[in-house]
Amino acid sequence: MTVAVDGRSLPPVQLHAADSAFMFDFAIPPEAAGTGDMEVVVELERTFRIPSDRRDLGVTFGVFEIR
Repeated sequence: MTVAVDGRSLPPVQLHAADSAFMFDFAIPPEAAGTGDMEVVVELERTFRIPSDRRDLGVTFGVFEIR
């Protein structure tokens, strides 16, 4: 999984199929901190489909938190 903040890529992380829950911490680029608005893009290398669903599925996120 890769995450980018305001167009700046952060170090990639690996998700494993056996993981039922996961948590990652990323440092926000200094240029984005305190600006009020930021664009966060999350991308997966692979997705899957359930036969009765046409959507490409990846992972489910519960909380995004900026501290």
